[in-house]
Amino acid sequence: MIRHRQTDQDFDDETTVHLEMLTERFVAQGMSSEEAYFAARRQFGGMTQMKDSLREMRTLPMIEAIIRDFRNACRQLARAKGFTAAAALTLALGIGASTAVFAVLDVVVLRPLPFVEPDRLMAVRSADARGIPHQLSYPDFFDYRKQNQAFEHLVSYRDADFTLTDSEQPTQVPGEVVSWDLFAMLGVQPQHGRGFIPQEEEPGAHAVVLSHSLWTKHFGGDKGLLGKPVRINGGLFTVVGVAPAGFQFPADAPAVELWVTLSGDSDTADQRGARMLDAVGRLKPGISPEQALAQMDVVAGALAQQFSDDRNSPKTLVQPESERVAGGILSPLLMLSGAVGMLLLIACANVANLLLARNAERARDFALRTALGASRSAIVRQLLIEGSRWHFSERETESCSRSSSLSR
Repeated sequence: MIRHRQTDQDFDDETTVHLEMLTERFVAQGMSSEEAYFAARRQFGGMTQMKDSLREMRTLPMIEAIIRDFRNACRQLARAKGFTAAAALTLALGIGASTAVFAVLDVVVLRPLPFVEPDRLMAVRSADARGIPHQLSYPDFFDYRKQNQAFEHLVSYRDADFTLTDSEQPTQVPGEVVSWDLFAMLGVQPQHGRGFIPQEEEPGAHAVVLSHSLWTKHFGGDKGLLGKPVRINGGLFTVVGVAPAGFQFPADAPAVELWVTLSGDSDTADQRGARMLDAVGRLKPGISPEQALAQMDVVAGALAQQFSDDRNSPKTLVQPESERVAGGILSPLLMLSGAVGMLLLIACANVANLLLARNAERARDFALRTALGASRSAIVRQLLIEGSRWHFSERETESCSRSSSLSR
């Protein structure tokens, strides 16, 4: 199929040799050269029919027909440049918008969290009598962690900025203040070293786990750094581990560069009204989110009766961590997905109308092909190939647009 011209030439050369041999044989029998030539042609048979039979034996006729139709479609589209450009740009608008929104939807909603058994990870927050959630204080978190029977681990975290002062130029990096069992709760093993231990949550203990990017860029990937102190915010923190490459917690936060324990928050550890913590827990096997919510409500209600600061938060909110990550953008994102889906349908309808209008103008062309022996299936196949070629042209247009943007 690829070298068909060379094969046809080889066949022509071979038939020529056979004709010459037959002609010489008839001349030897007493015929003239002209009579011998025509006798040889009659005995040899029709070369065109033989060539067609040979081509059918060595190739796939349907594939060759599709290739011919594809070439014809390219010629048709080259003649109708305005129509081709209009169809391609219309499809590019619908497909481009749909692809962009689906890419965001895939990351935010469809793709599971990159942790062990993410369906068991639950976000836990306090809630007032109306069910409006808010953050936890350290005393609330400690009571929730101690009194609940629904979670294997309950971890607190809050955002914080840290300054690395172990070099001549101080470097500010984003980080998280977490409780000691963060990595155990997520089922993540640091790439080097270990996670935190309970003693490192006590006041006066200063331990840090570095992100893989911070370890490689700022510290040069030095494995000898484990167990040694680095200066953070003017104090010394012992490096106990390096997180795996690509690890990110919280999943919806900007790139976090380090994690420290809550030992440094001793000044707010007994302030029940200082609400600044988020919490996430891993459900015990066999415990449903509804059961966990009911149990946490009991704990929250008891705390509200015991402490005046908690009288406005007698309830809790327990929801899958993936839903918390999606947060308030889930509904707008779904609405936007529906909108771009309608845009794609409108684009397809517009292209269909263009096709109908163009095919009406080509009625004489179809009639002529039918009169020359073309079957309905051949005409339909030609139209389908032209449609696929428009889609291919749309992809070329989109690729050229991206290349032009990159060059700019």
